Amino acid sequence: MRMWLKRYVIESESQLVDVLDKIYNNAKVNTEFYDLIEIMKNEQTIITAIHNIKSNKGSMTVGIDNNDINKYLQMETGKLIQLVRKYIENYRPSAVRRVYIPKKNGKMRPLGIPTMIDRIIQEITRIVLEPIVEAKFFKHSYGFRPYRNTEHAIARIVHIVNTTNCHVAIEGDIKSFFDNVNHNILIKMMWGLGIRDTRVLSIVKKMLKAGVMENLQYSKSELGTPQGGIISPLLANIYLNSFDWYIARQYEEHPYLETYINNAKSAVKKVALDNARKKVKKEHTEMYLVRYADDWIILTENKDKAQDILNQCKKFFKHRLMLELSEEKTVITDLKEKRVKFLGFEIFMENKRFTEKSVCKVEPNREMVRIKTREILDKVEAIRYQETPLKTVVLVEKVNSMIIGIANYYKISMAKSILQGIDNRVYYTALKTVQFLYGSGKDRLINLDEVNNLTNRHQGYKQKTFFFSYKDLKIGITKASITPIVYARRFDPKMTPYTIEGREIRRLKDKKWRTKYRPTLYNPFELFTIVGNQEKRKNIYNFEFVMNREYAFNRDKGKCVACKEFVYTGTAKCHHKKRKLPLNEINKLFNLTTLCNKCHCLVHSSESVDNKKILELRRIIQEENENVINR
Repeated sequence: MRMWLKRYVIESESQLVDVLDKIYNNAKVNTEFYDLIEIMKNEQTIITAIHNIKSNKGSMTVGIDNNDINKYLQMETGKLIQLVRKYIENYRPSAVRRVYIPKKNGKMRPLGIPTMIDRIIQEITRIVLEPIVEAKFFKHSYGFRPYRNTEHAIARIVHIVNTTNCHVAIEGDIKSFFDNVNHNILIKMMWGLGIRDTRVLSIVKKMLKAGVMENLQYSKSELGTPQGGIISPLLANIYLNSFDWYIARQYEEHPYLETYINNAKSAVKKVALDNARKKVKKEHTEMYLVRYADDWIILTENKDKAQDILNQCKKFFKHRLMLELSEEKTVITDLKEKRVKFLGFEIFMENKRFTEKSVCKVEPNREMVRIKTREILDKVEAIRYQETPLKTVVLVEKVNSMIIGIANYYKISMAKSILQGIDNRVYYTALKTVQFLYGSGKDRLINLDEVNNLTNRHQGYKQKTFFFSYKDLKIGITKASITPIVYARRFDPKMTPYTIEGREIRRLKDKKWRTKYRPTLYNPFELFTIVGNQEKRKNIYNFEFVMNREYAFNRDKGKCVACKEFVYTGTAKCHHKKRKLPLNEINKLFNLTTLCNKCHCLVHSSESVDNKKILELRRIIQEENENVINR
């Protein structure tokens, strides 16, 4: 079956979502995909890609050309779309900028930072390719996949250990995986997954061979995919997908199961499945793979079987993937005898309280916690040397974000006592800091629910903490231990961004998650008029405005902030509160607000009104005009 994509019309982000859904569903039945390049060059795909990059904290990181996202946000929309299309049609990526970050073992991990235009092309490519490969990926790989995270991998291991007799783990470690990915093998795998547009495959290969710039020295990239590139995690999952299925088809997804179930009548499918599993279990070694990026664990029944499986894995990696496993780090461990370290956690078996039944338990990796805690303590000590009260409270909030981050990561395990230990160390370091600054710490102690920051988090908690003043505000250091423990929950394989059902499951499971659909607020004729008048309007209606007006629309819940009526295409006006700000500030989200046509006209008129919001917006305009006159 073949799918030609140039026939699909995409004029809004919701239509793009519909097309990606169709691609996903067709990929499920082994469809071959052509004309993917047409989807990549579509205006909505380009806008969505830039939205995604803009919302990422790395959008201000520069490549070798020293350009961040702001250069492209300040461009006129049509010119930016034309520029991106030109790059896609004749793609020649720049070398990535080499930087190093510390690893947990003290060594340095190399990252490759692409230029911003290359990141845009990579994100566009990811958007188009992801639904195809997501339909083909093994359901128990969890790293760098939509809606999946560490919690699901840990929950899967706990479930297997508790419901089967598989308590022996093969801890896999691939030698320098990202540096040794074979480009030709990867491209063949993509072809095998149904990606048959040779222009897209050519773009991916050029990305892989872009080269590295370090200390003004250029070096070629004959192997590997640079860590730091947007598309690298997706390509890594494609490369290891064959390993996933190699292991899965030996037991968990054995071909016999599918054949037996398909031949059975629907009324007896459950019985058929049970019988098929019993037959597979009787004739084959029971084994389960859980993979997170290049970290993986295989669980089986005993060490002898584990050694046989490991020997098979070594041969597969060597002959099929041209990779090697680390002899020192790839080990076999019985969870009843020793702890397994995986993704920053320690996994082991222990007797359940007051019984002789062994169950799987998970705790934070103490070594990792020690390293992270030391980083927090260094920041707390640095508070002593800040030059102004503002810089002090900014650093306090940085400390809080680190505390919340480590607590949220480990809350899926038995972490309560360890989080309390972090709080104790932070408390005594903060005491020394307060004594250094103020001589005494007693008048700087306050209940958590009395500080002015993180009020939702601190509400109702009476634990004592230290605060730092800024104007009339008391900015306190939070506690890790007030984060509630919620043990890891298993992933629902139906949850995917490429089906209506999958998105609904996600919405119901995560109350904080909201749809990313951004409605098109202007019809093409209105946008043409705006762009045509750019010189007269001081060029404020650039691409950043086109993007952020829709963020403002979502923030304002699709309503006029003055009359509270819903607004739609043609009735929505995105109002600039202050018109005299510099170009790099005027289109920021804080300066934009959503109004209907009528209220927008009232804001710019002198007609008598009693609407408080309209009066407030008028006041802002008047104050700005007076400030200009006074200058």
